[in-house]
Amino acid sequence: MSYSELIESLKKEDEEKAKTHGRYAFLKYRDEIEEALNNGHSAIVIWEHLSKSGDMPVKYNQFTVYIRKFIKNKRP
Repeated sequence: MSYSELIESLKKEDEEKAKTHGRYAFLKYRDEIEEALNNGHSAIVIWEHLSKSGDMPVKYNQFTVYIRKFIKNKRP
């Protein structure tokens, strides 16, 4: 394996880890996020709080995707 192939392979691994790391962080706090939303807190305020504390390593737009995917679609 050449040096450039190694670097490219490592970049791909990092990208995959980053994708799952964000999802993992969201799912870790899913119940709390859902409860906060149900109590009237806005998604951006929740994201800002989690992001500032270092617990949410995704951008706001991805955070809202996770809300739609894992919280809103869960409701009947």
